[in-house]
Amino acid sequence: MAVNMRFTGPEIPKLKGEKNLDAWKLILRRTLALYGWLEYITTDVPEPDDATEKRQWISNRNNINLLLSASLTEQDTYQTMINNGWDPDEPDPKRTYDKVLVAIPRIAEDTVGVLMEEYAGIRRRNFDSFQKFLDRLQYLKNRLKSIDVDMGPKAHLWIALIAVKDDYKENYLLWCRDMKNNALTWNLLMEEFSAIAAREKVDINMVSIKTPTSATRITQTQSSNAGSGRSDNLRRKQHCNKCNRDVNENYTHCDTCQRCRPGSVCWACEPEKAPDSWPGKREALRKKQNQRSTTAPLHQTSGLGTPSTTATSRPNRNQGNFLFGSNFMAIDLGMDELNVEDFHTSPCHLEPTPGPVSKSNRL
Repeated sequence: MAVNMRFTGPEIPKLKGEKNLDAWKLILRRTLALYGWLEYITTDVPEPDDATEKRQWISNRNNINLLLSASLTEQDTYQTMINNGWDPDEPDPKRTYDKVLVAIPRIAEDTVGVLMEEYAGIRRRNFDSFQKFLDRLQYLKNRLKSIDVDMGPKAHLWIALIAVKDDYKENYLLWCRDMKNNALTWNLLMEEFSAIAAREKVDINMVSIKTPTSATRITQTQSSNAGSGRSDNLRRKQHCNKCNRDVNENYTHCDTCQRCRPGSVCWACEPEKAPDSWPGKREALRKKQNQRSTTAPLHQTSGLGTPSTTATSRPNRNQGNFLFGSNFMAIDLGMDELNVEDFHTSPCHLEPTPGPVSKSNRL
């Protein structure tokens, strides 16, 4: 049997500590599996009696040790391995691999409690994005598993579901139904979590897109808000006691519509104060005008309530006014200060006035 001495495998990433330990293990194990060497770090492969097989056995171990040593050259990682009793000349690759799994993620017992507390109390609302929440959830689960703290599949599922219960109530109810029917697994749940994270990322990217057309309403609104004191930070929350809801911290409760709106002015109720760049200004002004017209006094429909023109001004209390409304002429006799005794019962004679008739002489 010929001994294969040539090895041109892929480079294993340098182990930089606990932060890339999972990625390091993944690439290392898949690389060894590709060449049929994975058993050399998972089991104790005995030395063969046959001379040819023995040479192959030694060659395989040397190739694996080369991969391992090349990935442990970071100064902090190398020193940590030495401090934990690792011998750089160790011929058995399994001992080196086992030492990595013990030395790199070594933590104190009180730290285990901290990890457990964080994992059990993790919540989506405490993270800037769903992707960051998902990454931390997966890390804590795998980290606890690596130190032999495993609570079983259903416990992990409930922790993940409770973490998103308040933010995704409809999804939560559907997932609980699947849990009851034993149709929900960790992998299926993580696929749906990943889909939510992807959709959220697309939504965020859409907000940041700026096009020359007027259809980019979000971008135009945000640019106009910059000059009106409105903040673009839509992540931090505050509780509104009036509507009993959690809203963005830059929102203000409007006492007119009883809703929380961005900024200090409710553009929906006071559209005249909104900038012209706000896409909803025209529609809001139209609605407000319609509300005013429908709530006006009924006598305004006769034309008396809102006179359009006046024939004279009314400089004193003894002078009357002619008011021309939309339908007919009204006469203001100035009776607010007149006394009944000023009137007489004697007949009134009207004399025609020669010449053109003015508005004040028509009656």
